[in-house]
Amino acid sequence: MQTIYYILFEVLKRWYLWTIPPAIAAVFVYTKTADFKSYESKSKLQFELTSDENLTLNSKSIKLFEYGFLFSDVIEVARLKHVTQRIQLRILKDGVGEKQYFDFPIDQNLYGSKEILERIDFLVAKNKLLDMQRPIDVVILQLLEKNGITPDAVESKIKISRIGSSKYMTISAEDKQAKVAYYYVKIMAEEWTQEYKNEISHQLTGKRIIIEETTNKAKEELDYLLDSLRNYQSRFNIFNVEASSDAVNERILELQKMLGMLNKNHAARRRAIDYIKHQLEAKTDYGYANQNQSLHEQIVHLKDSLQQLKLSREFDQFKADQLPFDYQDNLENEISHLESRLQNSLNESIINTTYDPSATKQSIVSDLVVLEIEYEKEEAMIPVVESQLWAVKSEGKRLVGIISHVDNLKHKINTKEKHYLKLLDKLNVALVLEKDAGKDLFVIEEANFPLKPKSSKRMLLVVGTFMGGLLLIIVVIVATLALDSNLHKQFQFEHETIISTVALVSGRRFKVNKIIDKIPKLNKFYEKRCKKKNQVLDAHERDVIKSIRKQVLEIDTKESGIILFNYVRSNKMQYHTVKKLYDFLRVLDVETLILYANWDMPDADFEDAPIIGNSYADVETATESGMIDLSKYAASPYDYALPSKWFKMLKRLKEQYKYIFILPPPINSSLEWKEWMDLSSDLYYMYELHYPFNEDDAKNQHEMYESHLNILGTIITEDDEY
Repeated sequence: MQTIYYILFEVLKRWYLWTIPPAIAAVFVYTKTADFKSYESKSKLQFELTSDENLTLNSKSIKLFEYGFLFSDVIEVARLKHVTQRIQLRILKDGVGEKQYFDFPIDQNLYGSKEILERIDFLVAKNKLLDMQRPIDVVILQLLEKNGITPDAVESKIKISRIGSSKYMTISAEDKQAKVAYYYVKIMAEEWTQEYKNEISHQLTGKRIIIEETTNKAKEELDYLLDSLRNYQSRFNIFNVEASSDAVNERILELQKMLGMLNKNHAARRRAIDYIKHQLEAKTDYGYANQNQSLHEQIVHLKDSLQQLKLSREFDQFKADQLPFDYQDNLENEISHLESRLQNSLNESIINTTYDPSATKQSIVSDLVVLEIEYEKEEAMIPVVESQLWAVKSEGKRLVGIISHVDNLKHKINTKEKHYLKLLDKLNVALVLEKDAGKDLFVIEEANFPLKPKSSKRMLLVVGTFMGGLLLIIVVIVATLALDSNLHKQFQFEHETIISTVALVSGRRFKVNKIIDKIPKLNKFYEKRCKKKNQVLDAHERDVIKSIRKQVLEIDTKESGIILFNYVRSNKMQYHTVKKLYDFLRVLDVETLILYANWDMPDADFEDAPIIGNSYADVETATESGMIDLSKYAASPYDYALPSKWFKMLKRLKEQYKYIFILPPPINSSLEWKEWMDLSSDLYYMYELHYPFNEDDAKNQHEMYESHLNILGTIITEDDEY
């Protein structure tokens, strides 16, 4: 979150970068479009969907052009080369001949305007392209290019768009002259609709020819089938197949019924004749016979037994629950058996009944003769009927093949006739549509003549330029800040360091701008303002130095007090910070010695520092508070003396001074700070903002952290030259 706030603050601080350049660009666009104006002419077209299933050979509804595809087709028509050339030629014709909308000068040396106009009329009428082998066509092409009427120019002038997903579209053109814009839209609409009509007419003509050929072929096949049917019926002399077939079937049924009746009667009479002959031969007495006395007695006995069983059945119904479960079934079976025996006895008794023998026998013989006569008739009729039935069936079999063939021909004729009528209907529709081809695209609003210029987008361009520049510069600033590896804020350093920060000393102060300095009134105002702000910064710096002094005073000087100010890079803020700390200690009469050994910056502004020496010998003899400048030569402490001698000397100096401040060369310039670390007891790590914190810095910081020194913390500084 701190990073986000930092980036936002830095972007706002650089307001002049993302406001002034976009403003300049916007002013430039505004001045360049001061005379920008154009006239726009529009025309509206409508297209209707042509779709009819009668045009399809498979009886399925196929749309010729759906609205979306139709719009695409119109666009493609507009891009056709010969359409664009016709538009070019019509513009050239106006510019050379009538000069209502254009005025093109021509060179009369080769071809005059009359010849050029005649050639243009011919090309437009015949819908032909320019032929570069003809000199006059070359002259026409040169005129077109000379006056800027190229295909690209024509296409760039015009705009065509569909109104939403509707069936309407608009054609518009813009130009600095109102009449030119009007003429462009006018001829564009005319040429596009005409070309579309030609394309649709060509397509429908092709469909009509295919359908017409198919219809004629179907007519020929139908006529052939009709002739085949007539010839076949004439050959077999059958013109009413249904009636002939019905008559044969009825005759077959009639003969089958007659034959069945004859066979049944014939069989019945045969059995009757055989039975009568048997009776005549078997019996001699046709009167009452004494042997039948026992038969009559048996009949009487059976009647009595049957009556008793029926009475028993009626009586037993009142005690059915006391009888065995199968008693009733057995009783019924017995009654049925007695009834059957009684009926047989009665039949036998009737046969043996006594009657007149002569009359009876005569009657039987008479019936026998009649039966035999009828039998012989039927015997003779059966073969005749069978013969007729066979003949009729044979005729029926013959008619089956004929009828099947005729039915097959009729079915084919019926199918072919339906197909032919459907094709004939399609052909009629195709002829109508071919006649009305292209009428589904038409102009509903003619091109309007613009009376005033189109509302300019000047302010939109200006605002867009300003906002685009503003956003682009802000993105660049944000990207620069986000990708910047330098540490510009204290929180950024604290994310990288292992030595905590104890103070931030800033040397930055407000100054009057050089441009404002040349303006007396503004100069005085800004001087007062800068002075006031710098007073606040000076007070803040004093508080920071006092906080460092407080931390230094808390050090146990018996065991320590030799403080090393290890600085990463050469900068005057190292000496400036230590000098301010020295001054605040001297206010308290604290004896302090500064050893300035930063030979990487020997020409530092010492700000009236109390220099008490400038050599190693002065260190050995120092007794007063002040600074010894050892920066004249690039020498390490061990170049002056051995460590043991340094320890003895520093021990003596600690008796004289409470604090000894050592300012070594920067870490990035030399490794001498490691030797000075051996001679020190405490350490301040000093880091300058606006520089990167790399791997070497982290490694050096870790080495300091692991050393014997008392790490007092990090003093972050900021130079006023940044």
